[in-house]
Amino acid sequence: DKPVHQLRVSLGRRVFDVRMQMLHADAGRLLMFEDVSHLIIAEEKLEHARKLVLAGNMSAQVAHEVRNPLNSMRLQLEMLQEDLAAIADASGCGQRVSAIADQVDRLERITRRYLDVGRTQSKRREPVDLNAVVEKSVQFLSRELQAAQIVVELRLADGECEVGGDSDAVSQVLFNLVRNAIEALRERSGVRRLVVTTWREAEVVRCRISDSGPGIAPELVGRIFEPFVTNKVAGHGLGLSVSRQICIEHGGEMKLLPSADGATFEFSIPRMEVAQRDYAPNPDC
Repeated sequence: DKPVHQLRVSLGRRVFDVRMQMLHADAGRLLMFEDVSHLIIAEEKLEHARKLVLAGNMSAQVAHEVRNPLNSMRLQLEMLQEDLAAIADASGCGQRVSAIADQVDRLERITRRYLDVGRTQSKRREPVDLNAVVEKSVQFLSRELQAAQIVVELRLADGECEVGGDSDAVSQVLFNLVRNAIEALRERSGVRRLVVTTWREAEVVRCRISDSGPGIAPELVGRIFEPFVTNKVAGHGLGLSVSRQICIEHGGEMKLLPSADGATFEFSIPRMEVAQRDYAPNPDC
């Protein structure tokens, strides 16, 4: 038998396995082309599904382990609040403790949501002012923004930008995007700028987060929302994947926009009246 030589080549979006075999008595060469594009796509989808399952399992395990220390923190904070209440000039400390308690409560709700993955979820939506969420997220990260000398510009739509959703989940999306921008901008010299823009459309409210950082590596642009894909040296690659999934579960979307400088992410959440219409409970159920 004559030896078979094989290689895989890409022609545009199609992938071929090419085999070459010498014919008997040196009568020539036989070239065989097999289009394996569908196999490559199937393998990529299978790998993506595997990563999603792994991410879900990891999230549930982490959420389960985090609940015990959170409960302990909550108990200690309640005791500290009682102690501060007995001190005359402790109003400033009391406000800080209350802010910490709010974040502990938020973490508890987040862990509960991860542990509820796979169970029947309520599709009820509450009104959430996206402008207020933006301002709260920026305020919460203000120390990090100041330490990194980042100039923040908020271009928020006039009035309320009310969407229908889970307030903690929507806050998580904003927190992840702003935190990612901070980490990217730390690597940039010169002026570090972060711009957050909101506006209303007929059925959704949109939010765009732009930074003047180094941008997304070209080889990661098409995969940036996949689990465990990250543009950061010390990152885990779950923040953007989780954030995009939250937007999709709310009936919205998230995308990376082309940008000549830095990175620009945009997401949408349905307006409250649209969410009420689309997620109205079925009386027959």
